[in-house]
Amino acid sequence: IILGMSRILATAGPDSAERQTIAADIADSAEVLSDLVEAMLLLARLDSHEAGQLREPVVLERAARSVVERVGRRSPEHAVRLEVNTLGDVVEVQRTWLERVIENLASNAVKYSPPGSEVTVIVEREDGDACVRVLDRGPGVDGAEVPRLFEPFYRAEAARGLASGAGLGLAVAHRIVDLMDGRIWVRPREGDGSEFGFAVPVARFD
Repeated sequence: IILGMSRILATAGPDSAERQTIAADIADSAEVLSDLVEAMLLLARLDSHEAGQLREPVVLERAARSVVERVGRRSPEHAVRLEVNTLGDVVEVQRTWLERVIENLASNAVKYSPPGSEVTVIVEREDGDACVRVLDRGPGVDGAEVPRLFEPFYRAEAARGLASGAGLGLAVAHRIVDLMDGRIWVRPREGDGSEFGFAVPVARFD
């Protein structure tokens, strides 16, 4: 798309309105390509890191709040809400990568949910671990597809017709959570929609 549109833009044919449309298409395609390259580079870096290199204490609800505020500003057509049910849980991971996991899940929830719907990010304890759950009202997931959702480049059938994507966001999230000795999941919600979440050990400072 970038190559074809740039060639059209280089001709003398399009008028001002057409040039603006073409330039917008180029910008959108470049953004998709940039996200793809960034995700692939991050996966490569994660594969080359020892788990110990990721560790620093981070207060989970602060990281979640930062992400919810950022995603909410980008998506005013959705109600992106934070619910904190446990305070002060500290996890050990690079903050930027912890926020990447939460942002990948929250951004996916927004991307595949209808305008006007609510996306809720919940911080709580689950089975003694620090947990983040992201609830949406999107198309839901087919149970048969769940084992593949965290594979690189895989996209659920229902998601393909709703929004563009490379299928790397969940793979990146899975890899980071794995390095944190945690677990990540997707569950259907009663009614409609999905829950994507992860849980990691709470840091112990004995």
